[in-house]
Amino acid sequence: MAKRKVIWSNTAIKRLYSIFETDIRKGNAKEDSINDFQIISRNLKGIRKNPKAGIRTSEISIYGVKADTFLILYTLTENEIVIHTLLKD
Repeated sequence: MAKRKVIWSNTAIKRLYSIFETDIRKGNAKEDSINDFQIISRNLKGIRKNPKAGIRTSEISIYGVKADTFLILYTLTENEIVIHTLLKD
């Protein structure tokens, strides 16, 4: 079976930019943003390898994965993993 393609929703993209903007305002923009990006990337690779490993939320079609200080919420289709949003502690 081919790996599923990762699709980012507009909401997820906005949240990602918001997280990076927060890093910039804190003053350690480069280091924090690189660290955040690495955490998200590592976990997306894990989701692609084993997409059903996430915990199902109360909305049965949505999975959630805790990634360090992030919560990644996504759904699965036959060919895609749709990232709906990112939450950061």
